[in-house]
Amino acid sequence: MTMFSFFKKKSKYPAFRLLSTFYKKGFYFSRHTEWASVDMENILVTDPDTLGVIPLKGWGRFIFIAATGEQTVEEFIYYLADQYTDAIPDTLDQTIIYALLELEKKKLVLLTNKKQPLPKEFELPGMSGSQ
Repeated sequence: MTMFSFFKKKSKYPAFRLLSTFYKKGFYFSRHTEWASVDMENILVTDPDTLGVIPLKGWGRFIFIAATGEQTVEEFIYYLADQYTDAIPDTLDQTIIYALLELEKKKLVLLTNKKQPLPKEFELPGMSGSQ
């Protein structure tokens, strides 16, 4: 231990081990389908493959709404971590990355290595034929 290591400031963030090795951490994420708000806790999204409706709640809902293509996965996770007033969950990065990858697998969210404007039809809630 060096003389000054005692004064080192401890990081307020957990180690975020998955994030540190996640190959898409620098990718931007954006909505890739139409959606409608049901209430404060639920949204409906159009399945791009079947054109059916998929309900989203919890982290899936939160991530989908935040998917504007303006921030990277890493920026988003640190933004969320900053919202905690108490201890930041050690697995916050895992929770967000797994939920984001599930949305990507369903083609509801796109991950790209460049910032791209969100298509107008995906900006606001409103599904075709749901007027």
